[in-house]
Amino acid sequence: MEPVGPHVELTLKIESADGYLHAIFSGPVSRSRAFDLYKEMCAEAVARGFQKVLMDWSAVTGELSNRERYSFATDGAQYQRQNQMSLKIALLGKEPIVTGLGVAVSQNRGRDVEFFSDYQRAVAWLHKPRSK
Repeated sequence: MEPVGPHVELTLKIESADGYLHAIFSGPVSRSRAFDLYKEMCAEAVARGFQKVLMDWSAVTGELSNRERYSFATDGAQYQRQNQMSLKIALLGKEPIVTGLGVAVSQNRGRDVEFFSDYQRAVAWLHKPRSK
């Protein structure tokens, strides 16, 4: 029996921008795939010499449970800490896919991250000097 329709999963497109890495996520979200791509995004930022990342979830569909959001954020903070990364990340997206819960959890773990629903505000925040 042939599968119906193509197999679609969350994808990541990475672009160098003016002083930051633009990581464009698109497609249906799954916690495990999103975390794999998050690690790829972080590694690519470091490899390209960027300390600032626009993590763009504008084209992501679906929803994560609060438990998945929490574990993603704690695992992400731990991944950066273990790999001695200090990235400033602007998370761009809209509800229901992005709610800000993961950002709050990450901030509580010492990560420099903010949530935005407006592209221009996200980029402006990335260009501001770090407050820490």
